[in-house]
Amino acid sequence: MLSKIQSSLAKLLAPGERLLIGVSGGSDSVALLDALVQSGWRPHVCHLNHKLRGAESDADAEFVRDLARRYELAVTIAERDVAAMAAQEKVSLEDAARHARHGFFSDAARRTGVHKLALAHTADDQVETLLLRLLRGTGAPGLVGIWPERQIGVLRVVRPMLGVRRTEVLEYLRAQGLKFREDSSNSDVRFTRNRVRHELLPLLEREFNPAIARCCCAPRKSCAMRIPT
Repeated sequence: MLSKIQSSLAKLLAPGERLLIGVSGGSDSVALLDALVQSGWRPHVCHLNHKLRGAESDADAEFVRDLARRYELAVTIAERDVAAMAAQEKVSLEDAARHARHGFFSDAARRTGVHKLALAHTADDQVETLLLRLLRGTGAPGLVGIWPERQIGVLRVVRPMLGVRRTEVLEYLRAQGLKFREDSSNSDVRFTRNRVRHELLPLLEREFNPAIARCCCAPRKSCAMRIPT
């Protein structure tokens, strides 16, 4: 896993480039943080407490604070009442959470002067996104999936783990002896993405194509030709 991430980093970042990293405390972001530090980067850790799971959310924030302290990294932690935002804006919790994160990361970029953000989306996130877009009736542009690099407002977002499967992440964490937080909401199939993750994707792998994730995440020429703005 580390060699895959380092190969992606070489394409996405200049050596020693200043960097923000979004760290939820979950397995993917903890693995990316460790890989970045092992590869010579000293990212500024950013964590947003969505206030959706009470004491569990607060414990996630403390875990990330302690993690940054162990790596001797700067850290920014903030809170947003995502449930209240969803009710006020009349959007889903997923949409409100995404908007809250974008605002938080943008604020962190303006305050620190660092405008490149690393996020820990994996190959599994990629295939889940493609399946979600198919189910919602996307056109051809939506089938590109998650871009490895993209400008979002003031931020240049990079995703160096898109070639890494979630199983590889867990193996890496075990090998390194790294702990991470389990988000209980990730098993809640009331959320559409969780239904795709826990029900649809396993069905497709079991009944139709066991290599579906690898097929969906194969490099596409269009991605190499143009980075969207």
